[in-house]
Amino acid sequence: MKWLFAVSFVLLFILSGCGDRSVDGMDEKEIKRVASQVAIDFLKREEKVDFVVEEVNFTSSKELTNVFVEGYEKGDKKNKMTVMIDYVNDFEVEGVGSDK
Repeated sequence: MKWLFAVSFVLLFILSGCGDRSVDGMDEKEIKRVASQVAIDFLKREEKVDFVVEEVNFTSSKELTNVFVEGYEKGDKKNKMTVMIDYVNDFEVEGVGSDK
């Protein structure tokens, strides 16, 4: 009987990790759109940089709630930048990385 409970728990844990990411009714596409705008606005305000978004990637773990908004400084494609945003915590910017 204990093994049945253990197997059921493992299956439930695995299945709960499947599927798309969403938060407050937003699907992955909407999360990426909002995160991109947050990154653009943050870099404009804090770094005085016009940021061009190239792609947005979720962390590989579904337990983590970060997206990485990758792009470059407008007019300087060599200056690659990445903005890490926690989409569950009100799209809080957690870090910025740059080639400069």
